Amino acid sequence: MMAWNILNPILYSLDYWVFRITNRENGKKYQGDLEGIEHYANEPTAHGFALSMVAIASYQGYRFLQTRSWAPDWLKGKKSNLSLGPLPSGGFILTYKLAF
Repeated sequence: MMAWNILNPILYSLDYWVFRITNRENGKKYQGDLEGIEHYANEPTAHGFALSMVAIASYQGYRFLQTRSWAPDWLKGKKSNLSLGPLPSGGFILTYKLAF
């Protein structure tokens, strides 16, 4: 179920960009949600929506893979750290560490 929820938006966007099987325009009618967005709004809006679907699905897939026991260690490693520390002159410093 999780694989379908990740792959479906990615494949749907690929269909809009490459395959054009379900997302296409027939005469003055459109088929598919993304083609409808392009028809009623504009092409950059449709591309932005498709790209955002791919980005969210990819991030969810990445987060899901981090929880699997069979995933490689580099995928499950700690990637970021947020900390708050005192300064000698008074006040605090907020630091964020992102390992890449």
